[in-house]
Amino acid sequence: MNILYEDTMPHGADYFCSLGHAKPYSWQTLTSECLIDIDVLAIRSTTKITPKLLSKANRLHTVATATAGTNHMDIPFLQKAGINYYSAGGCNAIAVAQYVVSAIMFAHDKRELDFNTIEVGIVGAGNVGSTLAKYLDALSISYVLCDPPIEHQDPRNFVDLDRALACDVVSLHVPYVQTGEHLTANMLSASRLDKMTTNQWLINACRGEVLDESHLLSLKKANLGPQLVLDVWLNEPKINTELLPFVRLGTPHIAGHTDEGKIRGTQMVYDYLCSKTSTKSEKVHIDQFLPRLEPLEYGYGDSAMPMSQFLQRVYDIHFDHRIFVENMSKSPAFSKLRKQYQGRREYNAFYLHGECKLSEKERAALSALGFTFLPDNNA
Repeated sequence: MNILYEDTMPHGADYFCSLGHAKPYSWQTLTSECLIDIDVLAIRSTTKITPKLLSKANRLHTVATATAGTNHMDIPFLQKAGINYYSAGGCNAIAVAQYVVSAIMFAHDKRELDFNTIEVGIVGAGNVGSTLAKYLDALSISYVLCDPPIEHQDPRNFVDLDRALACDVVSLHVPYVQTGEHLTANMLSASRLDKMTTNQWLINACRGEVLDESHLLSLKKANLGPQLVLDVWLNEPKINTELLPFVRLGTPHIAGHTDEGKIRGTQMVYDYLCSKTSTKSEKVHIDQFLPRLEPLEYGYGDSAMPMSQFLQRVYDIHFDHRIFVENMSKSPAFSKLRKQYQGRREYNAFYLHGECKLSEKERAALSALGFTFLPDNNA
């Protein structure tokens, strides 16, 4: 089996070489000629799967993306051509949910929100939305769920979209759906955006197309509309840079780009290919590819930092915002910034000293978020 995989897939060789002849192609260099005699193509979301690209794919039977979405793949064409397709749904759920938590903590430290009293509207209760709900539970943050496509088969309590959009924080985690009963294209229309106030925060880490970006810009120019946290944009990578001065936090579609999340995507593609070829999957723990981090000091003394500051220390979302805005103002290079993003680690990669002075509530919250407490050396 000949496997061609994008070189931005971490540890692609470690996973795919056991399945056949695997070779990488360099990011954004894939052509139709590259696909001659290729059986499996493994990609990330910046590679667009089109009939033109696959025009010389004489043996291709599978296209797999190591990312959660499929909007970069021409699914009707693949179905018509009899080519299997797969996406690593959920590989980035932890990363995106932690991105949202960091944004909430940023707003809390700016004293524009109080995470002890706010309500979060989670729009989309799939992999990412459900993971975010788990984190909010750990932090005792109130939330409501909105997801019409699944609410009738799901035992959780749901609200309608207008109710969710009335929350202090609205976090969007829906797929981009352009047709059908539950379309999400322009879901946050001009009329819905008009109802949101400057005291609300709107976080979009799913798809830029789900809101009316041009109307949002008009609102912000008039000092209206919600505070904006945008990781996704309309017409990526050629985004409207006119919106940048109006976002409180902006990033180049990297909410899901933790080191663990990207490796998880590769592993999920590998597991899928194993299932399709009756090959026994060698379960490799992601941690074996990543360095163990030094324990963090948190909770020492009477002046220990608040949890909001600690969680931003683990992931400083405002740092990523500054890098993004500064570089885009000099020379728009969205794709380059996204590709060169250094990545970050997930909560479960961090260790805390067992003797740190934390309340039982704080310990329980951090444990539920995924942090590990080392044994107390003084015990």
